[in-house]
Amino acid sequence: MGTKLKEQLDHYEAQEKKFKDLNRQLEFQVDELMEQLNSADEARKDLKRSLNEASDQIIALEEDLYDAKKTQAELLEQLKDSEDRMEEYMKEMEERLEQQMREAENNLSDALSDLKAELEAAIAELRVYKNNVYIPKKADKTDDVLSQFINSRPEDEQLNIMFLRESEGVYRFGQKRVYIKVEKGETLKVRIGGGFMGI
Repeated sequence: MGTKLKEQLDHYEAQEKKFKDLNRQLEFQVDELMEQLNSADEARKDLKRSLNEASDQIIALEEDLYDAKKTQAELLEQLKDSEDRMEEYMKEMEERLEQQMREAENNLSDALSDLKAELEAAIAELRVYKNNVYIPKKADKTDDVLSQFINSRPEDEQLNIMFLRESEGVYRFGQKRVYIKVEKGETLKVRIGGGFMGI
């Protein structure tokens, strides 16, 4: 039972690591977006400088005035579209990150609740068996009845260490292999020769 709990804890720790890795990836993406925004800002400044230079040439180059204004309008439109797309993408990434964080918190909370319930069940089961010298295998009727027989005789100290379960109905009793079955509800019988005799 301890191994199962450890496996579950390892599983939950792996999930937590996965969520942390996802968070680091999202932070890396946000950093890249910030770098792209900075680059876009520098590009916008460069474009503005180019427009100022074009304005200086307007005095001498009337024919280029129309083309310069047209280019300016196109560049501003592209810049506005880029900024709108970037803002929309940033908003989408933020919403996605918040959603993933909420899901991670809910999953972790559910996992912790399940683990708590399993631990409480394990503790309750240990309390049931804490005074027993022989603990039966689950879903094995013969082993359960045999454990009741052994645990009802605490004065016979050698009895609890003599029985070793090999498989369902098959035990090692000291140096001998014995076959045990349950009849009529709670009656234990051991195979002697060609038949079975009550214990």
